[in-house]
Amino acid sequence: MSDNQSISKSTNAQSSEPATARLAYREAYRKVLSEQITIDPAQLSVINIDVTTAYTTVIGALPRIMALRERAARLPEFEIANFDNLETYAFALMHAQGEYVSASPAPEALLALSEEGVALRDNLYSDAVALANRGVISAEPLKELRGAPGYKNLAEDLLGLSSLLRRSWDEIAARTLVTAAELDRAEVLSEWLLHAVATRENASSVLADAIQKRLLLFTLFVNAYAQVRRAISFLRWLEEDLEEIAPSLYAGRARRKAEPEPPATPSATPGPTASDQSHTDRTLDQTPAPASLVGLPQSNPFAPPTER
Repeated sequence: MSDNQSISKSTNAQSSEPATARLAYREAYRKVLSEQITIDPAQLSVINIDVTTAYTTVIGALPRIMALRERAARLPEFEIANFDNLETYAFALMHAQGEYVSASPAPEALLALSEEGVALRDNLYSDAVALANRGVISAEPLKELRGAPGYKNLAEDLLGLSSLLRRSWDEIAARTLVTAAELDRAEVLSEWLLHAVATRENASSVLADAIQKRLLLFTLFVNAYAQVRRAISFLRWLEEDLEEIAPSLYAGRARRKAEPEPPATPSATPGPTASDQSHTDRTLDQTPAPASLVGLPQSNPFAPPTER
């Protein structure tokens, strides 16, 4: 899925949410950020899946997941906060996604303004040249309006041509195909272009902040979900229904041949990155539980078997 498709999908999802849901997202976002959780930048997850789809996957699975919470709480050395924080992290991530979308530039809108502005500038310029050739208006100002590239130059050309033709409107109104509506439109387009450029130039710091917070919340979200899946995999080992209860966020994605081993014990501290998740899923699905530890009282279900 392309970035534009993802942004469009996220925007549509956000706009269709009821106000109460959006408030829940905002409150979760503020709550998580108020805890001032820090993660080593090297441990931040790469967002290589669709955020909105990941959110709906987890929220849809949440009732089945929470049904196993009490059993998971009895697992030695397992941080039950991964279960308890999962919904909060999901809500906070969706708010961060909305902040990212709103801070992202919209090149399509600026391009559309530019295309309309160029067409109007060319028409006004050709008519102004014809009038100057007949001595109706001064040709001197036209020397500064040469159609230089750039949004700012286009905005200045539109405003300059409109002003030039308005000053002589009484003389030229009956002798040109230019209309007063076109002059009005040129001024409006000039204003919109300058505003769009200013917004884009000043939005870089806002966008950078939105990107960092989105990465942080995505990392907390996928790490918590990875730990929840590990616990459920142990609890439901014989039933082999992990994917029915808590589906992988990376199902169907190509997996790398060689990846580092995940940590042996799950914890509340953010651990594997998003790229490690596919390895975690494969380990859960293919590696048998150590027979020497399964079922023993006070044993750690996540620790590797000891050598004899």
